[in-house]
Amino acid sequence: MAGSYRAFWRHKLKWLGYFAAMLRRAAGLRNRWTLLRCMCRAVAERAGWRGRPREYRLMLEGAVFHLDAARRDIVAYAPIWIARDYEADARFVPRPGGTVVDVGAHVGFFTVRAARAVGAGGRVYSLEPDPATFSRLERNVRANGLSHVAVFQCAVSNYEGRLSFLSDAHSTESRASTKPADNTILVPCITLDAFVRQQGIDRIDCLKIDAELSELQILECAQERALPQSRAVIVEIHDYRWVPTVDATMARSGLTKVREHNGVHFYCRT
Repeated sequence: MAGSYRAFWRHKLKWLGYFAAMLRRAAGLRNRWTLLRCMCRAVAERAGWRGRPREYRLMLEGAVFHLDAARRDIVAYAPIWIARDYEADARFVPRPGGTVVDVGAHVGFFTVRAARAVGAGGRVYSLEPDPATFSRLERNVRANGLSHVAVFQCAVSNYEGRLSFLSDAHSTESRASTKPADNTILVPCITLDAFVRQQGIDRIDCLKIDAELSELQILECAQERALPQSRAVIVEIHDYRWVPTVDATMARSGLTKVREHNGVHFYCRT
């Protein structure tokens, strides 16, 4: 009980620190006020209040983001931009002129950060299946003038065609679905190997996968082209039982695990 109590307060204090950091990074009083309203709405949604979609425009650290407060989009900013959960060490930071593939791009927090790192001489490919989230990803790429980023509204799995997708209007955790529901939609689906072939990609400096329980299906059809061409791979694994399978899949493509942190697993070529 005491351990759970301490963990609860550690989590709350961590997010208070994140919020303070976001306030410092917000440009001017107007942006800080918008951030405060966005965070209050996200907290209310997390507590169970259900309101209409409400989009906010925020400028954080010089980058522009259009976010839906009802879906708590803002929550994904802190791990990527403040905690830098995807930057285990220099090997996983996109390099100038590099190629990045972002599977499960959400509204583009990692995409925008990677695009800044690779510069105009690089290339970023961002894939997001949820139509509403994709529209904000597309807007954020345009708002930041990232002409070297290509966005695709599609899911990635182990087949090509259409995929049943569960879209949650009050959560960032939309995902593939095997059961019919009122909020299930059909979205285009492709394998990662097929995507790499279609785009003519011959080298991936950084491959990031965050696909809400679809990791195994994605990796199943990524072993001929995508993984062998990747220098560094970041995978967020949502079911710990899958870790040995993912590790073995990476090893077959010559990738070695170098770190694991908060469910994010890092693989690279040694």
